[in-house]
Amino acid sequence: MVEYTQASEKAELIAEIERSRARLGQSLDGLRRDADIGSQFKSSFSTHKAAWLSGAGIAGWVLSRLPARKKKVKVFLDKKDDGKVLKNVAEAGMLFGVLKFVFSLFRPAIMAFATKKIAEFTTKHSHPER
Repeated sequence: MVEYTQASEKAELIAEIERSRARLGQSLDGLRRDADIGSQFKSSFSTHKAAWLSGAGIAGWVLSRLPARKKKVKVFLDKKDDGKVLKNVAEAGMLFGVLKFVFSLFRPAIMAFATKKIAEFTTKHSHPER
């Protein structure tokens, strides 16, 4: 009788282990479905396409209305050469300002000269049609 009880208990334990494995497998399958964000996103997009597209449009419109970020430039100078460096920077700034003014003043003449030279080059190096 003792052998019969041990055999039946062993069979019950094996059956319980199998049921536990089956429940664990089902739980893992459910977890995989819940963790698959890509398929959830695809499913949500296919069922609610108008809402997703209008939301994306509104988000783009709001982002386009945000003010531009102002860039702050900090210049760290040595204590010794403070005056000399600032003077050189100021001179370079003035030089670039003058060059910009001069270039804008002579731009039509430069463009006419460049156009003339390009036209001469193309007529000189063009092949006659055969």
